[in-house]
Amino acid sequence: VEFGVITSHPGAEKQDTHSDVEFDADARCVYTTFVALQDIDEAMGPTHIWPGTHTEYFCSFYKPRMLGPVDPYYTDNPPELMTVKAGDAVLMDTRVMHCGGLNNSKMDRMLLHFSFETQGQINAPSGKISAQQSPWSSLGGKKHYLG
Repeated sequence: VEFGVITSHPGAEKQDTHSDVEFDADARCVYTTFVALQDIDEAMGPTHIWPGTHTEYFCSFYKPRMLGPVDPYYTDNPPELMTVKAGDAVLMDTRVMHCGGLNNSKMDRMLLHFSFETQGQINAPSGKISAQQSPWSSLGGKKHYLG
């Protein structure tokens, strides 16, 4: 789906909390893999991830009642910080709520990223793609290191 490098320069502000795609039970799932191009510590503003916020339950029950990216949910439930070592990879469901942190360091924070989507089949009159059962569905927003 996409391939690139995300760069956060020193002094870059924290992003608003967001998901890259909205939850849609009839849509294909998109997953992004981040590969650290250097060690990333808290001062570099690592990506903040709220595990479980990609689920149908969260998106249908909590999100409609929330106050957007400043909702108390995000302070009451501290995020996982994507502090990683060079070469670590993290797989993220793009529906999970996340944001890039404030870069207080003197270094750029760089992550190689690539995305892919699950296979599906056309099943709705609107032309939406139906997600098939995916082995990745339990990974939304959790750290998974490769190598």
